[in-house]
Amino acid sequence: MYAGEGEFHMTDGERAALEILTELEEGASAPNYLSISFGVHLLGTTLGGRHVSAAFAFPRSYPEQEAVRVSVECGGLISKQQHERISLGAQQAANELVGDEAVLQVLQTLQELAWELEESTDSASDRLILDGNCKDADDSPLVLERKVIWFHHIKSTQKRKDILEWGAELKLGGFCKPGFPGVLIFEGESENVAEYVKRIQRLRWQALQVRGQEAEELSRGQDLDSFRRQEISGAKRKEKISGIKNDAKIPSSQTCDMVQGPKRAVLFSAVK
Repeated sequence: MYAGEGEFHMTDGERAALEILTELEEGASAPNYLSISFGVHLLGTTLGGRHVSAAFAFPRSYPEQEAVRVSVECGGLISKQQHERISLGAQQAANELVGDEAVLQVLQTLQELAWELEESTDSASDRLILDGNCKDADDSPLVLERKVIWFHHIKSTQKRKDILEWGAELKLGGFCKPGFPGVLIFEGESENVAEYVKRIQRLRWQALQVRGQEAEELSRGQDLDSFRRQEISGAKRKEKISGIKNDAKIPSSQTCDMVQGPKRAVLFSAVK
């Protein structure tokens, strides 16, 4: 039994509800209807300083006929090209796995891509820094600096060991007089001298004071060792080996050669 014309009546609200139900039914039967979706945050995988996330959307025919859809998200400082590369790489991995469960393998591929991009970014940054440092080094003059430091005393064997080892590491030449008072006289490239003083000041001392210093600017390409006034300890001068010599008493003739001019009087007062 069917209703005749004009016998079946629907209000506007009922008609709208029917249209919604019809759309839902048609959508549910469509092969591309996305029935399940979720996201994964790879907290241990970073790119541009932030962790990488992946959103997965599964068609009804997954995994037999269609690949999972992958959307990669990263809030880090990365370029558009980097984001496209990692997104396309993850989706390509998913497309190659039609017929198999793909999520874990896609996540593994995503991690590997992120690590590769992060490593290449770090390497590029390191090259820029290195190139900049090399350029600065080539442009800046070479400075040979000499310093005299007075201490209330130098008794600690560990401090004396640090003084000698740091001097060798930083290619400095000079003398260390332990006891009361303690005196340290050294020379070398200005940057190394500054680092040496910084390390020494970080140690605990009863009293410490820079009693004398001078600097000599050299041209790039000149041999710094040939301008040293201090006899290199433990080696012939030809060998160009630097180091701090540990002497209980510093000969006046050697200290005079290292610091000249008005600072000679300051030097003598420091070694008394």
